[in-house]
Amino acid sequence: MEFTAMNSTIKLLGIEAPLQEKVRHLFLQFEQTASRFLPDNPLADLNRSPLDIPVYLEENLADLLEKSLLLSRKVNYAVHPFIGDVMKSIGYINSFSLGFSPEMESLQPAMF
Repeated sequence: MEFTAMNSTIKLLGIEAPLQEKVRHLFLQFEQTASRFLPDNPLADLNRSPLDIPVYLEENLADLLEKSLLLSRKVNYAVHPFIGDVMKSIGYINSFSLGFSPEMESLQPAMF
């Protein structure tokens, strides 16, 4: 089985068809939950939420954010899961699959 999700071609080999379909479903479901390029999903809802109001997060999105922050801390914030505004400010408002190409010389290290 071959399918596209998260701007990648995913090939599933060596597993039975029912399991392939389950894996495909998990990829597509995760993309629907956590892609910042889909306007009406749980991540988009979170990004639009006021900072001072608690929000309910689906378990898989809460887990993703928790693990992202833990990994960010392990690399001393060389990467950071909460820099959406910075990414938008350099023009990253569309997926790479739609032709986004950053101008690397204009990028400055983010300070947190």
